[in-house]
Amino acid sequence: MPNPDRPEQPARRRGARDRWVPVAELSPMARALLSDDLGGRDVVPGHVADRVAERAEEWLAHGFTAETAKAWQDLPPSAAAYLAERGVEPRVLDLPVDAFPGRRPCRCGSRSAPSGFRSTGRTNCWF
Repeated sequence: MPNPDRPEQPARRRGARDRWVPVAELSPMARALLSDDLGGRDVVPGHVADRVAERAEEWLAHGFTAETAKAWQDLPPSAAAYLAERGVEPRVLDLPVDAFPGRRPCRCGSRSAPSGFRSTGRTNCWF
């Protein structure tokens, strides 16, 4: 099948990259793992369809559904399953992380250094 974006251009090679798969033919899980923005197309390249189908099987094997996998898809399925089994909600992935809250002890022994920084007069301590 020719490229739907450029029908005037003939396919150069025959293979998985020249095959286009309608999104409607993918499983619900595979459709959930696809990008929300397909550029207005209703087809995906064959190699993308194959890769998304493989990922969908992994997510299904870990107990996710099309509705639950979308929120966790920034993580590998095994890590997402580990966290979900322990009651972690996917919204925590979007929370900001403060690596150095407040004042903390520095390896050099300074206890008053904000975020591990102190000025010794000669050098700045980042340890």
